[in-house]
Amino acid sequence: MTRPERQGPADAEPAADFDADFDALVERHPHATVVRVRGEIDSLTVDRLNAAVRAAPAASPLVLDLTRVRFLGSVGIAALIVARNRAQDAGTETRLVVGGNRTVLRPLEASGLRTEFSLFPDVELALG
Repeated sequence: MTRPERQGPADAEPAADFDADFDALVERHPHATVVRVRGEIDSLTVDRLNAAVRAAPAASPLVLDLTRVRFLGSVGIAALIVARNRAQDAGTETRLVVGGNRTVLRPLEASGLRTEFSLFPDVELALG
């Protein structure tokens, strides 16, 4: 198996609202890009998530590993929709790795968006 090319946090320059408990690490795999997200996705961190998503090539599937997300606010839901639309426009898809993370599943269910994404229990299955 080829080791993915790993990059650091999507936003290398700490901003005034920098949250040290948030990471969005980009890994390039042969047929997809994985963004591993850790922490809270809210108005203070969503720009860093968006930067990580934009760092992924639009023409290959995007796998968002959300298993370590502790909060998913409405701006996070909006970011997921933008990522999904970007992928669809490029003829590919956004795959969400949620495992059993209710912190992510509940907002997706409440917003009626659970069926709008391909959900996976782990990254390996999402890379399929």
